[in-house]
Order: sequence, then structure tokens, then C-alpha cells
Amino acid sequence: MLEGSMQNTSSETMEKTFESMFGKERPGRVRYYGRTVTPSVLKRNQEIDAIHKGYAIEVNSLTKKVEGLETIVKFVLKQQNPDLNEGGI
Repeated sequence: MLEGSMQNTSSETMEKTFESMFGKERPGRVRYYGRTVTPSVLKRNQEIDAIHKGYAIEVNSLTKKVEGLETIVKFVLKQQNPDLNEGGI
């Protein structure tokens, strides 16, 4: 019933339908998250998650660069000292 009425109506009518079923929005609360979550806390947590993801990507990129540099150093050492084994490098 709700899905059918929401698909064939405008956004204003959808908001009224939602409001009639679940009640008006209350400032300072986020629906379905409980009483302890406020919009500012939710936004801050989303920003923190975005920062963590950015740092994870950056760390991954730097790890790949360091691995590449290690490979180059091993290659140069192997060329300078052909009789050196892998453990010695």
C-alpha cells in the first residue's frame, strides 16, 4: 500500500504519507537510531569514517611505494654484489 502510493506521487505527498505513518520529525533526534544519536553526532561519525577511509587508502599507496623501493634496492645490491645471497640482502 505505502510503496504503491509513494511511486505514483510527488515528493511532497510522499513526505506527508511518511509523516502520517511515523509521526512528525523531532529536532535533536535521528529516526531509528535511538535517543542517544543526534544529527550532529551522526554527521561527525560519518566525517570520521570518511577520514579513516582516506588514510587507509593513503597508507596502502605508501606501502606499495615502499615495496617498490625495496625491490629496486635489492636489484641494485644484487648487481653490485652478484655472489650475495637473498638472506644477506
